[in-house]
Amino acid sequence: LSLQMPVLPNSATPKDYIPLFPDVPPRIEAGIAFLRTKRIAPIMLVGHSLGAAMGAYFLARTPHSGVRAFVGIGMSGNPAPKSPLDTAASLGKIHIPVLDLYGSRDFKAVLSGLPRRAAAARAVGDHGYEQVEIDGAGHFFRDLDGPLIIRVSGWLRKYARQPATAHAKRMNH
Repeated sequence: LSLQMPVLPNSATPKDYIPLFPDVPPRIEAGIAFLRTKRIAPIMLVGHSLGAAMGAYFLARTPHSGVRAFVGIGMSGNPAPKSPLDTAASLGKIHIPVLDLYGSRDFKAVLSGLPRRAAAARAVGDHGYEQVEIDGAGHFFRDLDGPLIIRVSGWLRKYARQPATAHAKRMNH
């Protein structure tokens, strides 16, 4: 299921999206509700760039959403306090497995935030957080969609096979 997150014209900057972040949780919750009506499980969330920031924002604010794992591709960070664009702050509140995937030639904002995102995610305990670099990839993984798909699908399969009870036990430790 693909969800359309709030969108602005191409000329918009990431900061222009800040007022739209409150619209994110209801959209993702509607998608989760739809998947549940179809008895589709487990539910995984994947986002790229601003979509990854929105996914992290959602998961940080809805810890019992039923999402089993999250893939954030090309997550940048905004060190401004209390900004919804601060993916590191969001990762510091997420208690499910997270794949933080980026390209070796990604945007500076993505690469410079790597240590801060890892530290924030690991500060809440070992919930399966991983940072993975795709060598040679830029922010949009142009001509490297094959390695991207292989890496993401392999990682998601690992958590799809894991019983939900195993994840719940890890959350309680």
